[in-house]
Amino acid sequence: MKTICYGELMVDMIAETVLAEADCFRRYAGGAAANVAVQLRRLGGESAFLGKLGADAFGDYLLKDLRSCRVDTGAVIRDPVRRTTVAFVGRDEKGIPEYLFYRMGGASDTIVPEEIDQAYLRQAGMLYSSSLMLTTPAVRRTTRWLFGFAKENGIPIAFDLNLRPTAWESVEEARATVEKIFEQIDILKINDEEMRFLLQRDVDPAAAGEVLLERYPALRVLLLTCGGKGTYLFGRDVGTIYVEPHRVKVVDTTGAGDSYMGAFLYACESCGGNMERLEEMGRYAAAAAELTIGARGAIQAMPEKERLDAYCRQQGIPVF
Repeated sequence: MKTICYGELMVDMIAETVLAEADCFRRYAGGAAANVAVQLRRLGGESAFLGKLGADAFGDYLLKDLRSCRVDTGAVIRDPVRRTTVAFVGRDEKGIPEYLFYRMGGASDTIVPEEIDQAYLRQAGMLYSSSLMLTTPAVRRTTRWLFGFAKENGIPIAFDLNLRPTAWESVEEARATVEKIFEQIDILKINDEEMRFLLQRDVDPAAAGEVLLERYPALRVLLLTCGGKGTYLFGRDVGTIYVEPHRVKVVDTTGAGDSYMGAFLYACESCGGNMERLEEMGRYAAAAAELTIGARGAIQAMPEKERLDAYCRQQGIPVF
């Protein structure tokens, strides 16, 4: 089963401190969809990246990097005029990232349905994306078309809210847009801050999951990550599951959520979507994220299967 990851592949310029104080940056490949595709592939799954890059030096670098990770790039579109997206990323003393995007009018922001190969899409066993592909009217229209195509062809959709407020014109626009798209989602991942954003109040995570499942009846699975406080998983047929975190040294949290999602989708693929194993899938995904936050960068830090499986066995976590 091939998972097609639709979104942005961008250059992350990462600083060692908060952006307001940064004077030195190091270049990394990034972007949620690309990160998820890489983590899936590193664990042995089939993944492809669907997105648009500029025909520029940064686009060349990113495409080479993605291919070196053995991700299928057959759906990548190159734009001869518009530039590849760049994001500047700072970190606070806890390793929590802040983002500043340079993407308006760039290549990834202008992908249209006519550029997408429908025959290529039909081979997907799963479609993954995130809210960055909803932030402007042009790309939002393409995302809605793509999700509609997936539904018409029986392709389940996994979605990471992955909210970046600085990429939106307003919080109100972001909330209205994502709530509309949730009507089509099968698997949704959010974090505790995004939970408060959706509900507009503080709610106990276990109760919040039940509220969101009731609000969005199309959801089969809701993944609620709470950083160092663990993860809650909610399934229509299996109820509420809590996964306790392990204490690990935090170096850089960039890409941790994408590593979690990639590992979860790999586990889902490996067990044929059997949600009776939801707890095991959640524990496996959390282990991938724990390894990722122990090193810098996103793609560079994501574990290969051998390393992840060895770590899981040490922690008594089933492998896939």
